[in-house]
Amino acid sequence: QGFESVGLLLGKVHRCSGTLIDDGQWVLTAAHCLDRGKASHYTFTVEGESLSGSEKYVHPNWTGSVSNGSDIALLKLEAVASVTPANLHQPDNVTELTLPLEFTSVGFGLGGTGDTGATLTAIVKRAGSNLAEDRGGVFGWDNSVVLNDFDRPGDVSESTFGDGTTLDYEFNIASGDSGGAMFIDTNPGGPPVWELAGVTSLGWATDGDINSD
Repeated sequence: QGFESVGLLLGKVHRCSGTLIDDGQWVLTAAHCLDRGKASHYTFTVEGESLSGSEKYVHPNWTGSVSNGSDIALLKLEAVASVTPANLHQPDNVTELTLPLEFTSVGFGLGGTGDTGATLTAIVKRAGSNLAEDRGGVFGWDNSVVLNDFDRPGDVSESTFGDGTTLDYEFNIASGDSGGAMFIDTNPGGPPVWELAGVTSLGWATDGDINSD
């Protein structure tokens, strides 16, 4: 509940996710989801309502390399969607986010488990939690890239960031989650107040096999 604004973004090349923002006629997603084809080639489906794109705006600093950051874009829809848009979290700079930071990731990526990796192909909206624990600078990437890892319960040896703390709904992205939402709860201890703080950009693996295990 609270993530109705996240929808499925389909183009001729990519299957991605996106989030309805602003007045309900704009979708925030990843640049690599929108950098091919015309705006009209894309369809955004949210809560059963499907709308075509009319304009698109890819971040001017997008180079095609996710490690350089700026993997963010906007799609203007042909009409205003009836779903309530997400509220944007608006710090002056991404580096003002204090890490570690618990967040909820929402998207239409493949399903699976930590043991199997991504295996299920059904197009289903899923959400789960993780901790943003570092920034891209640790790999020589742009610091606007916020990093998290998938922690195996009881085995901190495979943790890349932090102390290996596993959340109750530990979640990892998979193919199809690109452009999906990074929500943070700005009212901890009370009724959740979800704000959109980022978009899903990339997957990475210590073993070189980016299969979300």
